[in-house]
Amino acid sequence: MSGDGLFSALSALVDQGAGLLVGTSDADRVPRATRGWGVRCDEAGTVRVVVSADDPLVVANLTGSIAVTGAEIRTLSSAQLKGRVVDVVEPDPIDREVADRQTTSFFDAVVATDGDELEMLRRLVPTRMLTVLIDVTDGFDQTPGPSAGAVLEDVR
Repeated sequence: MSGDGLFSALSALVDQGAGLLVGTSDADRVPRATRGWGVRCDEAGTVRVVVSADDPLVVANLTGSIAVTGAEIRTLSSAQLKGRVVDVVEPDPIDREVADRQTTSFFDAVVATDGDELEMLRRLVPTRMLTVLIDVTDGFDQTPGPSAGAVLEDVR
C-alpha cells in the first residue's frame, strides 16, 4: 500500500513544526522509540522517514512493524502512520534537505512555545541518520480530544 494519502496529513503537521516520534519493537515486541528528523513521500508513493542511527537497538528493530507519529508543537494536532519497513538506506540529498528544513521548523516552534535556546536544541540532532522506507497500512488522528484515535481513511 502507498502512504501517499495518509502522508499528506503528517506532512502538513511536520512542515508547521511538528516533532516526529518513530516507534519500533524487537522480535519479542519490546518497544523502542527514537526521534524522526524528516518525512517525505517519494515518487513511488513510499513514505521515507529520516531517523537517528545513534541507537543500535532502534536500528536493529528496523525490520518489521513501525509507527510514525507527528505532533505539531503549537496546537498539538497529531497524526500517526503505521506500516512495515520496506528498506533502510542512507539518506539521499532530498532526504537530507527535508530533514534540515523540518528540523528547523520544529526547533523554531519549540523556541516560540517553550522558550528553549536554539543552541540547546541543536544538541538533539544525531551524529548519524538513516532513511526508513515504509509501506503504510494504517493512519490515525492522534489530536487530543474526541476524535483521538479516529482512523484516517485514505490509506491508498
